[in-house]
Amino acid sequence: MTFLRKNLIDIAIFILIQYFFITLVLMYLYNGGNVINPLTPHFVWNLNYMSDLGRLYYFNGAHNPFWFFYTLTLSLIGIGTFLYFYLVSFLIRSNVIRKIIIISGLISGLGYMLVSFFPVDMFLTQHIRSGMSAFYMFIFANCLLAFFIDREQYSKIFYLTCFLNGLIIARILLLYFGNHWFDDAEFLLKLKVISQKLIIYAQIIISTYILYRIKRYRLLF
Repeated sequence: MTFLRKNLIDIAIFILIQYFFITLVLMYLYNGGNVINPLTPHFVWNLNYMSDLGRLYYFNGAHNPFWFFYTLTLSLIGIGTFLYFYLVSFLIRSNVIRKIIIISGLISGLGYMLVSFFPVDMFLTQHIRSGMSAFYMFIFANCLLAFFIDREQYSKIFYLTCFLNGLIIARILLLYFGNHWFDDAEFLLKLKVISQKLIIYAQIIISTYILYRIKRYRLLF
């Protein structure tokens, strides 16, 4: 079991890191415009959602030759999400809570995989529902982790998990009140797009560091 966990940590870390770099490459290769200006010949950080990388057809009508790579990397993230919660759940003493975290992580991972198989330009409703399921189940599992982990024994993991939860909850509140406070559609779009990227990459970086810390200090062995 020790050998299996060690290898699963390496696999999960690789999956998380590959998403970070592959999405950056896909942003560089993107030339399909955005909802504000379909003719913009590049990916605009504050106007293009991450999901635009997986469109079958760009905003300008051209076929996206790189959609499969985003589908693949997001599918892998679904696996990585499950592996992450499976591994960190062993830091929880309660078997019941550990199983709930694993199941929640599995549902979140499946949600991310479904997002990849429902391109936003072809299956908008399914894409949004899958994304919301993945997102909220991630929050649920992460909150359980923060609440039940030993704060003294795993203090850094506890504080990092709480910090990530705070970022996620702050974005939810920001978007909720933003829809009521701001009438400028373009500004609201930028708010949603920028905060989406910050949350996604924060999830990747913090989760990767936690797994690295677990491996380095042999917390599961």
